[in-house]
Amino acid sequence: MIQEIVNRKNLPAVTSDHWHVIVAKFTGNTDGKPRFERSIVSEHEDRAAAAHAAREIKRTIVPTMTERPPEGRDQILIRKPDYKSLKVARRVEPRRK
Repeated sequence: MIQEIVNRKNLPAVTSDHWHVIVAKFTGNTDGKPRFERSIVSEHEDRAAAAHAAREIKRTIVPTMTERPPEGRDQILIRKPDYKSLKVARRVEPRRK
């Protein structure tokens, strides 16, 4: 179940009791660091299903992102159950492999 909550610092956040896919949309804030509004777009029973859904979502939004600079492109995140994600945050840097 998707819930809107506040974290320890009283900042608005979203969470779910299932694996979930979050889309972070660029707000257009160009002064300082770019800001992104996050929302949960789907919930899944396991990580594999969440990853498959994330790839499908990515495939649909990639054509619209090519015109934007890399720091202003929307992001797709997969989160485990009960992970608290801020509703408005800066860009997440990709993990190094």
